[in-house]
Amino acid sequence: MQNKLTRFIKSPVFQLILVLLFISRANGDDSHNDWTRSGANNNSDKYSSLSQIRKKNVTNLKIAWINKSGWALNPQDSVQSNPIFAENTLITTNLDGKLIGISPENGSEKWRLSLPVPVGRRGLTYHDGRIYVPTSDGVYVVNTQTGKIDPTLGNKGKFGDSMSVLPPVVISNKIFVANFAGVVEAWDKNTGKSLWQTSLAKDNVVPRLWSGISYDEDNQIVFIVTSNAGGLLGEGIKDGGYSCSLVAINAKDGAILWQFQEIKHDIWDLDVVGPPIITTINVNGKVVPVVAAVTKSGNTLLVNRLSGKPVFGVSSQKVPKSDIPGENNATEQIKIELPQPFSDNQFDFKRDITTLSETQRDYVLHKLRNAKSGNFLPVSLNHDVVFFGLHGGAEWPGAALDPRSGVMVVPSNHQPWVIRAGYVDKNSSKTEALAKQHPLYMSKCGYCHGDGLAGTYLHEFDGDGYYPSLVGITKIRSKQYLTSVTAFRNDHKYFPLLSAENQRAGAVAIKTKLDSVSEVELDNIYALFTKIDLNITKRNDFGVNAFWQLLLDSDGMPGTNPPWGYLTAINLNSGKIKWRTPFGIAHDAVSGKDYAGDINFGGVMISQGGLVFANGTRDAMARAFDLDTGKELWKSKLPAVGSAPPMTYEYKGCQYVVFTATGGRFVGFGKPSDSTVAYKLSNCK
Repeated sequence: MQNKLTRFIKSPVFQLILVLLFISRANGDDSHNDWTRSGANNNSDKYSSLSQIRKKNVTNLKIAWINKSGWALNPQDSVQSNPIFAENTLITTNLDGKLIGISPENGSEKWRLSLPVPVGRRGLTYHDGRIYVPTSDGVYVVNTQTGKIDPTLGNKGKFGDSMSVLPPVVISNKIFVANFAGVVEAWDKNTGKSLWQTSLAKDNVVPRLWSGISYDEDNQIVFIVTSNAGGLLGEGIKDGGYSCSLVAINAKDGAILWQFQEIKHDIWDLDVVGPPIITTINVNGKVVPVVAAVTKSGNTLLVNRLSGKPVFGVSSQKVPKSDIPGENNATEQIKIELPQPFSDNQFDFKRDITTLSETQRDYVLHKLRNAKSGNFLPVSLNHDVVFFGLHGGAEWPGAALDPRSGVMVVPSNHQPWVIRAGYVDKNSSKTEALAKQHPLYMSKCGYCHGDGLAGTYLHEFDGDGYYPSLVGITKIRSKQYLTSVTAFRNDHKYFPLLSAENQRAGAVAIKTKLDSVSEVELDNIYALFTKIDLNITKRNDFGVNAFWQLLLDSDGMPGTNPPWGYLTAINLNSGKIKWRTPFGIAHDAVSGKDYAGDINFGGVMISQGGLVFANGTRDAMARAFDLDTGKELWKSKLPAVGSAPPMTYEYKGCQYVVFTATGGRFVGFGKPSDSTVAYKLSNCK
């Protein structure tokens, strides 16, 4: 009998049991019973051990209550704070600078407090009877029961005066705050004394801290993810300092322990996004303490949280050099094969251009007539660059993790973008004066390209209208091209209306003028362009402007084939994708057709009932998926698009799931709202 027991103890089966027990202990549910921080807890895993709502009964979810916060509706913003639950109160925010306490049973308002805008932009934290609220003027401490500032902690109820958008980490005697402008700071919770400050500014780069902060209590490490270096032109930024990175900071003294950088010299806005997730995994029978962060590139940075070394290793890849004078971008980037990427950046002209209809395809082909694609292709004055990634891959809500199985679920976008660069005149009044003296230019070109030839374009909040800058046009286009009637008419084949107002204001008449242009007129205008460009050269006033735009088709849909959004489950123990499913339904208002998989910005959470709750797609649905298979099990229409990750809590024996449904910031996201919506099982009274 003893020999059998000895053999069993030494057996692989018993060793695996020990590993799983260790992981279960390390990832225990003690921190998952309540949702006291906007990522659920300091691990930021967005996981709840509540399990009343399960796969078998999720279809019985019904609306329990809707709270209206009453703020002045702003169609270009939304509440991005994940609510928290503490002391039988649900706490949320609105865009008018209000912190709001809500009854968990019926959604009625208990109290509200005005604080400096933005309030809890991307989260709140509860600890020991108080709510810690990031604002534009430091972090405020608020009594959970009364909704009033608590002057007994910090400096009369406040820590610092810098803007912070992330939920702080609060432990027994300290508070860790990530300031938007690249500084992580530790404070004595009781006295308000600053214990240390760590700036992530390096090599003239100040990465913004807008996506996530987490805390490893066992090892006393603060983890932070950082944004890009700040633009599409990277002159002088070297490798980018601490940008586009996952960074570990010693919680005792603020020393930086290690940095894992995904993108060097980032000139594509490919941030590391979402709160870093702290967990423990099993890799080939070995227990590994890790931290995971997802990125706009579609990668998962999975590293040993003590050493900062990638669990599955990385390789390197060569990337193109910029052709813009003065640019000195990195020519090598890392390549991550495991965990398997859940999205990609590279645009394939043969595979990706829309085939939804011939008209939509021809429109996109025309827009990309001067575009190129490539792996980390830099912006250029000679061509546009088309790629995926500005809105993800992953976006700011990040991922959720089931700590029991090591399965991480991440929502992602696969939406095409165009990056453009053009010359500008640093002293535009000189160019404007010359152009206004040229009646032919003002008649044929000035309406769209402007008195100063600078052109204009729409941002992703409004659309994809674009009138290119004509400043420096003789430097990048030949005289033969610029005086060709055929080339001119092809360039103006689709007149790019910036808005319906422009059309009503005479755009059709302008189009008629463009269609009748002659070679003599083009010669005349070319002479003006030459004169202007020589004048700017003489003044040494040429500059470069670079920007990005959505790539939309003639119906206003993304200019590539769907799906445009996914949910992906990745087993972190193996690094392999478990399942991937289109997320949401995209509706083409012109054709009336629906397509599976849409762009999204809401986020996900996982419950012990084996469910993934998700929202944020433009169809304004709340959804539940099977964690094991990715199958959609339930959906319900929200008052507006979900704008923050869902959360869950239990009150009087009933489990509630809550969605912040205030709409989206970008074009196509429909009407805004001021709604917080809670669901519970219909038979739970």
